[in-house]
Amino acid sequence: MKILFVMTNDGFGGGEFYVRDFARALVEARHDVRVFIAGERQDLAKELSSAGVKTILSGRKFKISRPDLVARNGLALRRSIHRWPADLVISNLPRSIILSAVFLPLARRVSLLHGPLRDDPISRVAAPLTRKLLANTPVTAASVEAKLGRKVPHAVVLPTAVAGPLDISQPRETMTMIGRWQPYKGHEDFVRIAVEVRKAKPDAKFCIIGSIANQEQQQHYERTMSLIRSSGLDTCTSVLVDAKASEVAEALSRTRIYAHVAKSEDFGISVVESLLAGCGNVAYAAVGPSMILGGHDCARVVPIGDVNAFAEEVVDLWDNTHPDELIESANALGLQFGYGKHYIDACDAAVRALA
Repeated sequence: MKILFVMTNDGFGGGEFYVRDFARALVEARHDVRVFIAGERQDLAKELSSAGVKTILSGRKFKISRPDLVARNGLALRRSIHRWPADLVISNLPRSIILSAVFLPLARRVSLLHGPLRDDPISRVAAPLTRKLLANTPVTAASVEAKLGRKVPHAVVLPTAVAGPLDISQPRETMTMIGRWQPYKGHEDFVRIAVEVRKAKPDAKFCIIGSIANQEQQQHYERTMSLIRSSGLDTCTSVLVDAKASEVAEALSRTRIYAHVAKSEDFGISVVESLLAGCGNVAYAAVGPSMILGGHDCARVVPIGDVNAFAEEVVDLWDNTHPDELIESANALGLQFGYGKHYIDACDAAVRALA
């Protein structure tokens, strides 16, 4: 089957990694796959190419609020379809759903969502354009159908993370979080938790990893940095902005506890990524992390927003689990969600069900 993914320049985060692995799996399932990227995203094209996925760059700036730029990218998308007539077009997230709906035939289109549709203007436009749905969890599928007030033909494919070589050579004395610089990702809670952990673990270090895609995220980053300084954590906290994959892997190889502090999370690719790196996990009880981590010795789940309980669980897991045992059990759990034949088969079955 010829399959075209459509993406826009929304920054590089969990959604982009989801498409990368999904497209790669379909290539391995012997589908012919391309990814059309609206906007100037050489970084994303390079990331996809490194995974063996062919890309088509529109070569034009893209902004959903600019009709002229939407039109230029839409016409480039339509020309791509004429040159390479795909059997299925998978539009990633609301902006791409809108772009595809305006410029491509209805029957070919599938919407790809990695979480419930938000109540913002772009999502409100995109929602009724969803005719078929690929979702990252059953929760996402149910929430979209509830918002639309109708059933939608859908398939569910859980996100995945690619296991790299497990590094056990470095000392692990760091608590780490990964999350784009948006308030709901919980950066400020992370700092408050770090203050409490530091009281019990004076030698502990902390690391925050995240990308910045717009001015709002830049402002949130600056507020968090100010809180780090005022909390006295600036000498023991490293912050990586727009980190390369190799830098993320290096940071996780030094991490004892991965802290997932997002208050809303339908899955949590970074949770799986950290488990594969051998990191113990403590997370707020959002839907996705609870599903992944619940009941496992290498992880703890705490009520959303309870900073003190979170810090207590970090210290308890840190102090009462041998480092080697933590690495081994975390990695074993991560492999249940990692990239492999089961995931390739699931992706193949999903697109065939919606073709």
